[in-house]
Amino acid sequence: MGVNNNSKELFEEQQFKYIDRFKKFKLLLRDVKTNVIKTYKTISKVFDVHDMRPILIKKGNWNQRKISKIDTIIIHQELGIAYPNRSNSFAINEYHRLYNHWVGSAYHFSIDLNRIDLCNNFGDITYGAKNWNERSLHIVVCGDFAAPTHRGCQKPLEIQLILLEFLIHKLLENPALPNLKDWEQVIGHNEATGKINCPGNILTEKIKIWRKINGGN
Repeated sequence: MGVNNNSKELFEEQQFKYIDRFKKFKLLLRDVKTNVIKTYKTISKVFDVHDMRPILIKKGNWNQRKISKIDTIIIHQELGIAYPNRSNSFAINEYHRLYNHWVGSAYHFSIDLNRIDLCNNFGDITYGAKNWNERSLHIVVCGDFAAPTHRGCQKPLEIQLILLEFLIHKLLENPALPNLKDWEQVIGHNEATGKINCPGNILTEKIKIWRKINGGN
């Protein structure tokens, strides 16, 4: 996940493109909270929702769990440059597979620059947060964001924040996840394991705000 000299310019160009295109879809959040939007099929008419599982290369298989064990959503940042001209979810998968020697991406979902990517099955016990993996779904927001001891060179796109909040709402409403119902069950990686730079300052504050406005802590 190297950095090139024009990465910042590419990112800013992409940011303006997607903010202009999706500004009107802020209203989706109100619809979600009033249960107007019900299914992934509905949102796919507005946003691109990609099932990456068939094309991500895996090194073996993850250990499995019962879906009923899932009671936490953990939010991460990539801590790497997110580029507009590639699949960042694919890049994360290759990094985790080739350099960490894991099965593949540690995340069940990736919020790329303009879409939600499904990267692992709910039953997969991935390596997102030590001592929390058997009970957690992991969501990564692609990008390199400022944190307490990490400078970062990007900020989450507005569309990424919208997609992240929407995805969390849909997971909390999903009847297939019987023990995942409340926003207080949504935490940052830093809250789970003390990894202070993940998911970064902006996402950490957003999680706190979302928990407060949705009845959590």
